[in-house]
Amino acid sequence: MIDFLKKRWLLLLLLTVFVILKIPHLSYPYYWDESVPYAPAIRAMYEHGVSLMPDAIETVFSRGHPLFFHAAAASWMKIFGTSHFALHSFALLLSVLLLILVHEAALRLFNGRVAILATVLILLQEIFFVHSSFVLPEVMVALTCFGSMYYYIRERYVLTTLFLTMLFFTKETGLVMGFVLGIDAFIGLFHKQKDIKTSIFRLLSVAIPCLFIGVFFLVQKHILGWYVFPDHTDLIRSDWDSFWYPFRTAVAYEAFYKNYKYYYYLLIAIFSIVAAIKIKNLRYVAVLLPTITFYYCAAPDHQSTFLSSIWYFLIVTFSWFGATYLMCHKSLFANARQRKFIALSAVFIYCFFIFSALNFYTSRYLIPALVPLLLIVAILIDFFVSKTHKALYAGAGLAFMIIGYFAFKNSDNHGDTELGAFDGMDVHSAIVDYMEQHQYYDKQIGSGPYLENAHLSIRDCGFLKKGKTFDHIGWGFTDSTDLIIFDNIENDDRYNDFKKDTNFVLEYRVEKGKVWGEIYRRAEKH
Repeated sequence: MIDFLKKRWLLLLLLTVFVILKIPHLSYPYYWDESVPYAPAIRAMYEHGVSLMPDAIETVFSRGHPLFFHAAAASWMKIFGTSHFALHSFALLLSVLLLILVHEAALRLFNGRVAILATVLILLQEIFFVHSSFVLPEVMVALTCFGSMYYYIRERYVLTTLFLTMLFFTKETGLVMGFVLGIDAFIGLFHKQKDIKTSIFRLLSVAIPCLFIGVFFLVQKHILGWYVFPDHTDLIRSDWDSFWYPFRTAVAYEAFYKNYKYYYYLLIAIFSIVAAIKIKNLRYVAVLLPTITFYYCAAPDHQSTFLSSIWYFLIVTFSWFGATYLMCHKSLFANARQRKFIALSAVFIYCFFIFSALNFYTSRYLIPALVPLLLIVAILIDFFVSKTHKALYAGAGLAFMIIGYFAFKNSDNHGDTELGAFDGMDVHSAIVDYMEQHQYYDKQIGSGPYLENAHLSIRDCGFLKKGKTFDHIGWGFTDSTDLIIFDNIENDDRYNDFKKDTNFVLEYRVEKGKVWGEIYRRAEKH
């Protein structure tokens, strides 16, 4: 036990600091997709009974997704209660488990330096820090996704089956990992160096979860009339231009550029050149290929190119898999499981990028791919530094801390992936509190922002403290409108023209960070 703790004392310290920093966030209400549909969906399952059946809760709440996340959260509520603190604690627990799993995987497959560096890199991502207490399924997807691949590589096939099954029943995006592992397992059937029994177990560890989710889709078709929620399939991008634009400006930008991430890859490139010169091995500079092509692809000021988009996509793809092939050579990583991890991670990450660009995309959807990507960053940094001079470890650590500091310092926008989200919740809480204190329940309210409307009219969003809802809210402004609410969380095109309207006067304004909210009342006629 003492030896166990000695190897993990720094992890325990990081987790302790992380949890302490997150405690103030646990009492916040729900925001964006937490508000609708996830918190109401979990509450509905809590009230109606925990189940994985497609019709366990209304489709308006489930949005057609498999229901393992909802069922797990509802089960947690039955033990720890229905408070914001309780449900956000469930989300935080998933985040802590993800960090522990990443650390343990890196420690067992590589070494303690990689384990700590990967953990620190994940903690330094503001998207992870914000979402680590949000009641949304992406961290659970990342946890089960990473666990599936790790235990598959470790040849722990019962655990692979368990994690893949949980993954598939959490969200459809998990099928990307199933696809990658399934292809590898199928190819493994023809691998002469593996005995047939191991190959069959490997294939079954993927096939059984696929069978379970296949049955789920058949049951869903029988009960609800569709295999996959039509609102999701209608959003699939079917032409090249509609795919390339989000791939370039959203997916690649989020993974390789946003919030100073490009400095991670620049650091890897520099260390690879230093190591290649010292060791005289050109394979080391293979990482320059994706570093250059993805930077050119993702950087906003480089997103126009003299090449056609199809040719540039092919170059990016070739550079990614070419670098993976060159770096997975026995002369660089002698351990077969290390090579397997790097190769499968690279394939999964790129497939996930493509999947994300083909479907409706928002930043948090990328978390399952960011986790193995950041672990690869840690692996490469450790590899190149170990070939040069150990003093560079301190330099790399300091560089990551500086990058993280500026990423957090400038993370003040008010979407659901940046620190400004908490300012947004504070502003909406102040608006709702003001409305409750003045008992404006019978007033006719005009409010353009969908989110503000939800927070005033849906109890499960968590903003209403007195239990009573505001039921007279509409988007339009009419002669009977008594109050009008604006904020800059969701921009309303009518705001500038409204400011010229002398029929309403500003009654209340609240501002925090970059976020503001305003309540106008109808002016009294003299």
